[in-house]
Amino acid sequence: MLLWFLPGLARFAPPVWSKMTGNTAIGMMLSASSFTLTAQGRASGAVRLGRALAVLVLALGVLTLLEYYRDITLALDHWFPVDLHSRYPGRPSPQTALGLALVGSLLLMARESKSGWSWGADVLALTLIGLTLVLVGGYCYGALQLVGVDHSTLTSPQTLLCFCCLTFMIAGRRAVNGRMLAPLVSIGIGSYIVRLVLLGALILPFIFFAAASYLIHSRALSEPYAYAAIAALESFLVLCMVIWMGRRINGLEGDLRDLSLTDELTRVNNRRGFNLLSSQVLRDAARSGTGVTLFYFDLDGLKRANDDFGHEAGSKLIETLAVILLETFRDNDVVGRLGGDEFAVITTASYEQARNALARVESRVAEINASSALPCALRYSVGFVEQAAGSPAGLEVLMVRADAMMYQEKQRKASGRTTTGP
Repeated sequence: MLLWFLPGLARFAPPVWSKMTGNTAIGMMLSASSFTLTAQGRASGAVRLGRALAVLVLALGVLTLLEYYRDITLALDHWFPVDLHSRYPGRPSPQTALGLALVGSLLLMARESKSGWSWGADVLALTLIGLTLVLVGGYCYGALQLVGVDHSTLTSPQTLLCFCCLTFMIAGRRAVNGRMLAPLVSIGIGSYIVRLVLLGALILPFIFFAAASYLIHSRALSEPYAYAAIAALESFLVLCMVIWMGRRINGLEGDLRDLSLTDELTRVNNRRGFNLLSSQVLRDAARSGTGVTLFYFDLDGLKRANDDFGHEAGSKLIETLAVILLETFRDNDVVGRLGGDEFAVITTASYEQARNALARVESRVAEINASSALPCALRYSVGFVEQAAGSPAGLEVLMVRADAMMYQEKQRKASGRTTTGP
């Protein structure tokens, strides 16, 4: 705008940059102003003013397209200073007019999120993205008809830069408020991968075609060989990208699965993970004709430890018991924290092996208590049940029975009658 209204500034502008028309400059300024005024959190008066500016942008684009379609000249072409050497003095190119019409329409629907208009706004946003990519491609490869009518009526580099900025911001707004572009800003695994590869997916085709053009014009390769080499290279890189995406998605899904199945404090299986893996153990045992043993552990006096020594002391007791169970039982046994101070272990070891493991747990707890490594003594009650090979009892039945035995032992300890367990 300053280059038009203050012609003396033109000598400071890069000579290779043609000035955008006055109408286009006004349209871009109105678009940026409308985008700012319709942002989230703006007062209702500012939003109304922003939509009024969007109407002006839309009208400018539509009327210019009408001029080209009907081959007429409206007064708006001469409202601002014009380039008399242009085939259409003061008139933006049809591509610019279409872009302004799309921008104006999108700014009018800036806040549409749940109504039927939201889908229309998303489609218009995708159309604007496509138009901007066409203009970039036209400039990159010298396709004159893609960026204007002739050399005197073009979408100027400044206009293209403005369109790129507006497209980026409007697409971001539609990604937040809309549906079709939502994967660009969502927090899911797919959205994370999209953001990682999006820039490369947009830029790589332009780079490859530019490389092919260079090889042909420099006579390094003939046209068939240049396109064949570039196509093979592009396919190979896309294949590498797809493989990387698959590995990354699998890794993220694995992390997510671990988070959903692992107890955050102890890093053993949570109840969901324990149930899932234990059910598999039972199915494998049924196929192989072996029995299983299920242990049900419960810390004694955890509430008192929390009251007397603080919750950190209680958490330390829980963590210590989890570590002891992991160290004592085999790697293929399933250890889980069922919640609070309750743990369970399922194993396909023989009854004698299971009893030996329980004895090792008792011995290890005694060592830790003797070392005074914990703020208070670690005590627990345990119940266990054995399921013989071929027994139809399921996991829930075993859990109930083992829990009942553990509770009986806890009651015996409370009454001071016996100490059959640890």
